[in-house]
Amino acid sequence: MDPKHRTYSLTEAGAGRLAQPSALSVPCRRILRLLDGETHFAVIARDMAMCAQTQVIAWLQELESTGLLQSKAAAAGSDLDFTSNFLLADLALAAKNR
Repeated sequence: MDPKHRTYSLTEAGAGRLAQPSALSVPCRRILRLLDGETHFAVIARDMAMCAQTQVIAWLQELESTGLLQSKAAAAGSDLDFTSNFLLADLALAAKNR
């Protein structure tokens, strides 16, 4: 699944690694500190805006492969742009009735 449609959370191992000052690169440490419960990719990408999204995705994949964070498919309720509730037919009808 596309990493942009996932939520990420800190694991116990990730929390332990954060307690070790030099155990992580600065960007990876920043990502782990951004995680507050289940954190959507869009929130992480926004807070890491100084970096390319492809690089943020690579860091997330690295952190997940080492067990420092975990991810799961974002729930329908975490649709941050609310577009999943739109039906093309409803939009066409609304446009036609203008």
